[in-house]
Amino acid sequence: MAKRKYVFGALEQAIMDVAWRLSTVTVRDVVDAIRGRQVAYTTVMTVMNRLVARQVLKRQLNSSGAFMYRPRLSRETFCAEASRVAIDDIIRRYGAVAMAQFIDRLDRVPNDKLAELRHRLRSERKR
Repeated sequence: MAKRKYVFGALEQAIMDVAWRLSTVTVRDVVDAIRGRQVAYTTVMTVMNRLVARQVLKRQLNSSGAFMYRPRLSRETFCAEASRVAIDDIIRRYGAVAMAQFIDRLDRVPNDKLAELRHRLRSERKR
């Protein structure tokens, strides 16, 4: 099983933005959606297959034989998991210094926003 990598490169992020927005996509859907970028169909296909290997996308054949891709997690769930992994890594590496920086940043957040975030976090934990 491949290890999940939670930081995306620019093309990976563009692909995931399309996949999250459309829910189920083909390589052609993604290429068409990111037309502003000069990127080859085969490049998008390769990156999407790498995202499958990293367990970020799921792939299956449709009835016409085309591969359909779908995000394994919603954007919000993916971001929450990626944030937890990043924060755990920072704390593991830098310990109390990192925790002090987090607390310093929290002191700058308005109380009503902190209350809203605590409520969301409790709701997510109940799931």
